[in-house]
Amino acid sequence: MKELLENWARRAGLAAGLIASVVAVAGWRVPPAGGSLGLDLAMTYQPDASLEITPPGRVLSSTAMKPGESVSGTLTARNITGVTLPLRLRALPSIDDLDRSLVVHIDAGGRALYDGPLGNVAGSTKLRSGATTTLHVTATLPHAAPDWQGRIAKVVLELR
Repeated sequence: MKELLENWARRAGLAAGLIASVVAVAGWRVPPAGGSLGLDLAMTYQPDASLEITPPGRVLSSTAMKPGESVSGTLTARNITGVTLPLRLRALPSIDDLDRSLVVHIDAGGRALYDGPLGNVAGSTKLRSGATTTLHVTATLPHAAPDWQGRIAKVVLELR
């Protein structure tokens, strides 16, 4: 009797394992798509103790970007110190693959601070004590961009 129960327990365990395997494999499958994967992009900022930056969170984000598409966002920086600050910009991408692929344009108050590839983002302006500036950021994936398919990138915009 004990041997019969062990045999049934083994069979039940094997069946449960097979069912769990089938469910796991079916759940992990990627559904078929009719084209190539796009670029998923999120740009945030790194806070600085001398600046009040709004809105909190992402500056811009896009999913499945294709060549020729752009995404824009804005952020406002206010100097909360008692002195004039040089406001310097730098981009820190999570992957270097997009350094040549993504074109970034940043302006402050209608004045262009930077216009070029992601890998070289640099710009500066002066911000008087208590003054506020609005930064407009646009990221474009040009038609001839290399190495963008299937990438997921987070870019941190450093304001120092």
